[in-house]
Amino acid sequence: MIKGVSALLAQLGRPLVAARVERLVLQGTLEPEPLITYLLFDQWLSIVSTDEQTSIHTAPEPLLGTTADDGGFAYRIEPTAEVFPEFELYIGQPLKAISELVNPSGSFGIKLYFANGSSFAVWNEDHPIDVNHYLFDGQLPATVVEMPVE
Repeated sequence: MIKGVSALLAQLGRPLVAARVERLVLQGTLEPEPLITYLLFDQWLSIVSTDEQTSIHTAPEPLLGTTADDGGFAYRIEPTAEVFPEFELYIGQPLKAISELVNPSGSFGIKLYFANGSSFAVWNEDHPIDVNHYLFDGQLPATVVEMPVE
């Protein structure tokens, strides 16, 4: 079960206005994979999928740029379409449906369907290393099953 999914369900029928992606900076190198996905419909939402759990939260506007935390990690937030140009297709499109990506051990992401027939997924690959991937209008990995969220 996706924690906080009601915040995303409330956006059904609303257009996606903007999106940002947060990525980890390790030893001065920006990691290519997304860490946190931020979507703006009528409010900013964050999507995190890790450790067999997908969570959605309302969020303040994520500020662009690089920040460091007290633990010595650095993070960079950028417009999603600048990092993943394929994402431009989703901006301005109303959200039509949501599915959770699951397997027997838990939740491994979320797939969003838009009015123009396109879909976008945040998939958490937990083995051999915990890492998120964006899947644009593509096939899902054989390790997960789509479960509609209503």
